[in-house]
Amino acid sequence: MKKVLILTVGGSHEPVVKSIRDNKPDYIVFLCSDDLPTTKGSYIQITERVEVRDKTDPSKKSFLPGIPSQCNLKDGSWECVKIKDFDNLNDCYQISKKKVTEIRLRLNPDKIVIDYTGGTKSMTAGLASAALDDGTCEFVLVAGTRANLDKVTDKTEYIRPIAVYDTLANKNLALAESLLARFDFSGAINLLESSIKLSLSNEKNQEIQTYLNICKGFDAWDRFDHVSAYQYLNPYRKYFVDYVIPLEKIKTDVENNVLSYIIAEDILFNAERRANQGRYEDAIGRIYRSLELVAQIRLKAQYNQDTGNIALGQLSTLREEFKTKLEKHRNEENKIQIGLMQGYELLSELNDPVIHPWHQKCKNRIKDFLKYRNESLFAHGLKAIACDVYNNISPAIIELLRQLIDSLYKTDKKKRIELIQFPNDLKSIGNSMKVT
Repeated sequence: MKKVLILTVGGSHEPVVKSIRDNKPDYIVFLCSDDLPTTKGSYIQITERVEVRDKTDPSKKSFLPGIPSQCNLKDGSWECVKIKDFDNLNDCYQISKKKVTEIRLRLNPDKIVIDYTGGTKSMTAGLASAALDDGTCEFVLVAGTRANLDKVTDKTEYIRPIAVYDTLANKNLALAESLLARFDFSGAINLLESSIKLSLSNEKNQEIQTYLNICKGFDAWDRFDHVSAYQYLNPYRKYFVDYVIPLEKIKTDVENNVLSYIIAEDILFNAERRANQGRYEDAIGRIYRSLELVAQIRLKAQYNQDTGNIALGQLSTLREEFKTKLEKHRNEENKIQIGLMQGYELLSELNDPVIHPWHQKCKNRIKDFLKYRNESLFAHGLKAIACDVYNNISPAIIELLRQLIDSLYKTDKKKRIELIQFPNDLKSIGNSMKVT
């Protein structure tokens, strides 16, 4: 079955005949009004005959064959559905939805065309809504020249395709915008993927596909899947160079198991996105990891020390008292393993030119931060991190850590690749891509 036409039938037969002749369907569903106590429903034009009133004298009337006969429709190529409560929008919608679904399953057509020209307002709205739910129906309308507001002039009718899904896609874009405001790339992707399945214009399809690829890239990055993120974003490199270049660096470092400050920065930006979503425990955990990572990087780069296996023999300048303190962290495998706080204490004890002054200034703030982190459900306690608690402790730690990373870059005289926060609105993405 190639094409099915589903249309609403009102008081005029001309637009129905025009639609059938121009659309040339293989099967037709007529949605008609049922009888009123004193008036026959519109179905009579399908199953019996068409009443035509004289335009100059409405009291005079003549009759034409029913619409199937006028259009030479074969038996079995059409059906007539009566809607009893044709002014009830919900009834019209439910009946239309049931019929669209049934046709889709029973006939498996290549194309379903929806013509909502005739019928009551509830009938047309119900059919249109049901077809929109289907997502792949095509919409047409019988239009024409109007001499006044009442009726289209005879013989001027034509079939007008309606690009209704572009409008629906724009609605989804607006919803995606609200999700991106809180960096919910996954939610935006779901909306964009539902839009891409619609019968869109080529221009709108390309726009949605572009946004979808970009969102998939940032979503993968947000999940630390840097390889997939690079695959999605690199094709748009010239538009998103401020993101792709640092992403390339992060991906390479992760693949080569190289600890770098840009990875710590990446985790910090991720923490801020989690906080934006109200996921404060996740944010705290990421800040903790970034703090820990900076100490690990510094110990490895400057002192060839691994926090998972501190080599005391290489640290001859350490005070014996501090060595004794470190010995308490020796495990069953005879390895000295230290955590975040001990890592910074060790660097400070080594009189590291960058870490020591920073640690002296910030150690109390770090202790407060660790106290809240350790008491949380995601660490060792049972407390939830509330918004006010997060805002009291975390932004300051993030800022202090960024200052430390800045100082480390300057001291090491390493080329720095700037990392910035993800875009969180379609307008920013669109401006970069010149998508309008």
